[in-house]
Amino acid sequence: MGLAFKMKMKRSEKNITVILFFLVLLVFSLAQEQSRVIERTYTGKWNFQAGQPNSPVKQPKPMAGPVQQSPVKPD
Repeated sequence: MGLAFKMKMKRSEKNITVILFFLVLLVFSLAQEQSRVIERTYTGKWNFQAGQPNSPVKQPKPMAGPVQQSPVKPD
Protein backbone atom coordinates (compact mmCIF):
# COMPACT_ATOMS: atom_id res chain seq x y z
CA MET A 1 0.00 0.00 0.00
CA GLY A 2 2.94 2.35 0.57
CA LEU A 3 4.04 2.15 -3.09
CA ALA A 4 0.54 2.94 -4.40
CA PHE A 5 0.34 5.94 -2.07
CA LYS A 6 3.67 7.30 -3.37
CA MET A 7 2.57 6.82 -6.98
CA LYS A 8 -0.66 8.66 -6.24
CA MET A 9 1.27 11.52 -4.60
CA LYS A 10 3.55 11.88 -7.63
CA ARG A 11 0.55 11.96 -9.96
CA SER A 12 -1.23 14.60 -7.89
CA GLU A 13 1.97 16.69 -7.72
CA LYS A 14 2.25 16.46 -11.49
CA ASN A 15 -1.39 17.56 -11.88
CA ILE A 16 -0.85 20.50 -9.54
CA THR A 17 2.26 21.48 -11.48
CA VAL A 18 0.37 21.44 -14.79
CA ILE A 19 -2.50 23.47 -13.33
CA LEU A 20 -0.11 26.04 -11.89
CA PHE A 21 1.73 26.29 -15.21
CA PHE A 22 -1.50 27.11 -17.06
CA LEU A 23 -2.51 29.60 -14.39
CA VAL A 24 0.82 31.38 -14.77
CA LEU A 25 0.33 31.52 -18.55
CA LEU A 26 -3.16 32.92 -18.12
CA VAL A 27 -2.06 35.59 -15.64
CA PHE A 28 0.89 36.57 -17.85
CA SER A 29 -1.38 36.90 -20.88
CA LEU A 30 -3.88 39.09 -19.03
CA ALA A 31 -1.12 41.27 -17.57
CA GLN A 32 0.44 41.75 -20.99
CA GLU A 33 -2.89 42.87 -22.47
CA GLN A 34 -3.47 45.33 -19.62
CA SER A 35 0.04 46.65 -20.13
CA ARG A 36 -0.76 47.35 -23.79
CA VAL A 37 -3.94 49.19 -22.84
CA ILE A 38 -2.10 51.34 -20.29
CA GLU A 39 0.67 52.08 -22.78
CA ARG A 40 -1.86 53.23 -25.39
CA THR A 41 -3.54 55.45 -22.80
CA TYR A 42 -0.33 57.15 -21.69
CA THR A 43 1.15 57.59 -25.16
CA GLY A 44 -2.10 59.00 -26.52
CA LYS A 45 -2.26 56.66 -29.49
CA TRP A 46 -5.93 55.99 -28.91
CA ASN A 47 -8.77 58.05 -27.52
CA PHE A 48 -11.03 55.59 -25.71
CA GLN A 49 -13.87 58.08 -25.22
CA ALA A 50 -14.33 58.90 -28.90
CA GLY A 51 -13.09 55.57 -30.25
CA GLN A 52 -10.79 57.31 -32.73
CA PRO A 53 -7.12 58.23 -32.82
CA ASN A 54 -6.31 61.52 -31.12
CA SER A 55 -6.17 64.54 -33.38
CA PRO A 56 -4.26 67.70 -32.51
CA VAL A 57 -6.32 70.58 -31.15
CA LYS A 58 -6.96 73.16 -33.86
CA GLN A 59 -5.95 76.68 -32.91
CA PRO A 60 -8.02 79.60 -34.21
CA LYS A 61 -6.38 81.48 -37.06
CA PRO A 62 -5.24 85.00 -36.26
CA MET A 63 -7.08 87.85 -37.96
CA ALA A 64 -5.24 89.39 -40.86
CA GLY A 65 -4.86 93.16 -41.27
CA PRO A 66 -4.89 96.11 -38.88
CA VAL A 67 -7.82 96.85 -36.62
CA GLN A 68 -9.76 99.90 -37.78
CA GLN A 69 -10.92 102.44 -35.25
CA SER A 70 -13.80 104.82 -35.85
CA PRO A 71 -13.13 108.50 -35.11
CA VAL A 72 -14.69 109.90 -31.95
CA LYS A 73 -17.16 112.79 -32.53
CA PRO A 74 -16.89 115.61 -30.02
CA ASP A 75 -20.21 116.81 -28.53
